[in-house]
Amino acid sequence: MGVPAPYGSGAGSAARGDRARTAAARAAASWLGMLQWAAGLLPSPERARAVAELDATGLSVAAAPFHPVEHGTNAALHDTRPVDERPGPTGRELAAALRSVETAEDGDRLLDAAHVDWDALAAAHARDPFPSVPSRALVARGDCPDPFTVALLTPWRVEVANRIAARQKNRTGPAERRSAYRVHTAPLVRCHDLSDDIRKALLPHVSHLRTPLLRLLLAPGRAREVVRATARLDRLLAAVDHGDYGHLPRIRAFWDAVGAELRDTLGEDRTAWTAVARRLTRHKGSLRELLDTLGDPVPGSRKRSPDLRVLIQAPPSVLTAIVADLDDAALERAAERYVGDDRVRTADGLLVTALAQLERAGVAPRRPFALWAHGALAHRPGELAEVAWLYGRSPDLDDALIRLARLRPDLRRRLAAAHAQPPPAVDPVAELRAQRDAVRAQLVLDSSCPDDTPWPRLLEAHAAEPLPESVLWVLASRPGFPAALARALPGARTEDLAA
Repeated sequence: MGVPAPYGSGAGSAARGDRARTAAARAAASWLGMLQWAAGLLPSPERARAVAELDATGLSVAAAPFHPVEHGTNAALHDTRPVDERPGPTGRELAAALRSVETAEDGDRLLDAAHVDWDALAAAHARDPFPSVPSRALVARGDCPDPFTVALLTPWRVEVANRIAARQKNRTGPAERRSAYRVHTAPLVRCHDLSDDIRKALLPHVSHLRTPLLRLLLAPGRAREVVRATARLDRLLAAVDHGDYGHLPRIRAFWDAVGAELRDTLGEDRTAWTAVARRLTRHKGSLRELLDTLGDPVPGSRKRSPDLRVLIQAPPSVLTAIVADLDDAALERAAERYVGDDRVRTADGLLVTALAQLERAGVAPRRPFALWAHGALAHRPGELAEVAWLYGRSPDLDDALIRLARLRPDLRRRLAAAHAQPPPAVDPVAELRAQRDAVRAQLVLDSSCPDDTPWPRLLEAHAAEPLPESVLWVLASRPGFPAALARALPGARTEDLAA
């Protein structure tokens, strides 16, 4: 529950003015609004004449439209006309009706039912700025023009700005609206990037924005300015931590921006990187304040494990040295933001990316890495090649890698490189038949016939007794793969064979 504004304060005076204006508009609309609704039910010629006569009275400017649903009837539920033909407020009538709404949701419904003329609304706002409630309904529309959005944000009202995040919902006009008897929340659409003008208006106030709008600001390639502008890094990090699967590109954008700032300032100072990795996730100021106070003692910080999300932003030499000094238990604590009790978090794709960065930095494979990879890749098998360097550290991960190596020649060759090259076989076909996984079949082919595949002998052997499926998949990646062998692959798809 909100606290009432003090008597005489600007906020309290504005609120009282809004309530007075709302009451006056509703009183003016009590009978005229009903007449306008009734006029809208007339046939087209008579409807146009009746509306023109009502407009000529001059009272329609202050009138709010009469909606049967608001007055306790269900007439709208039986309105079978196309959406564009249903009566709705327009022009000056819409501007006046917006000023009378009591909640932003009422404004949403009003705009959904209207044919919105943005130029007319912008002109009405220029003459007499809309109060907070209708402004919140207007900026939430995805089709609200950028200049009008900026105008609605001036003077600054955080409650208006926060509703820009509602543009992720499909509220773009009558053509998108559901029929009245099927009330559903509009489906979510892909997050869009805000225009430069809107971003410039929001960035000075970024520390006060709500989580959905913060996420919208963290666009890939634009997150660094948000990280620099915020005075509360912890609030920005909270918006990142609660992101879902569809938010992953923006989570990556945040950490890429933080990493770029840290690398510019810390360079290869291992002590500084360790201190930042321990403090950043609990810091309640700006990133610049954190970096400027690294030399100051913070009680309890030395007992915390460094956060792996910060560490992987460090230069390779620094990352390798810090991870080498952590035992397995400390590594588990460092990755607790990635890995939960069930070994998998929502952001498992980020964990796979972190493992790939550890591999590129030259960090030695460790058993905890393999355990994380197996849990994450159970949901993201397409990224297995990025963790092939962990082969041999966990039986579960090894089994998953070998199974999927059938369809991935790049992965298969990386796994084969982890084994000693066998001597050339006296009978390559018999040796291939004896292999039960694709990795070892790849080794036999590479050592016995690296350039010339004995297709006639293989076809003859397959006709006598079908070759194992794993061997067929390895052969499928070689030039000249015969159609007779392709037909033997169970469930083979064109895209699998092309890969």
